[in-house]
Amino acid sequence: MERAMEYAGAVAILFFLIGCSATQKIANTAGEVGDLAVGIESDMKEATGTFEGGGDPRPFHEDATTKAQGIRKRSRAIQKQIPKVEDRATWWDKLLSVIPWMAAAAIIVVLGIYAGPAIKGFANRLGWWISPKTKTSAELDVKVLAGKSQPAEAVAARRASDPAYNVAYKAAKNGE
Repeated sequence: MERAMEYAGAVAILFFLIGCSATQKIANTAGEVGDLAVGIESDMKEATGTFEGGGDPRPFHEDATTKAQGIRKRSRAIQKQIPKVEDRATWWDKLLSVIPWMAAAAIIVVLGIYAGPAIKGFANRLGWWISPKTKTSAELDVKVLAGKSQPAEAVAARRASDPAYNVAYKAAKNGE
């Protein structure tokens, strides 16, 4: 019975520290449960003493039964209050829950930076990821090679579609 009182006290302290709206009700009810448990222990000791002395222990038994019913009633009251209790996360607990997401985001960024060009190159080789500008430039090159278009048109299309090519073209033209 001592363990029951310690347990009830620990539960009351735990719910008090959580600090939510139903906590006070739970703490009060748990305290009442502890008091009833102490009363039952006392009644049982008195019943034993009365029985050993030749007396009738039934009144103590009835009191203990009434107190046990009170414990049962109060435990149901605690169970009704439990859903109203909200967990409160500390700042460091919230931080720890964010760290895996931050690590996953960092991995995705690093993969995008380092593996992205390789993936794009592989997709280009398979013909999956070719931009419309590159397709237009290639079509003009095919026309130039077939004699259906002027090379100047192909170069102009390439310069318009690729800014890096345009800068390199100007540098090459100026002799830089």
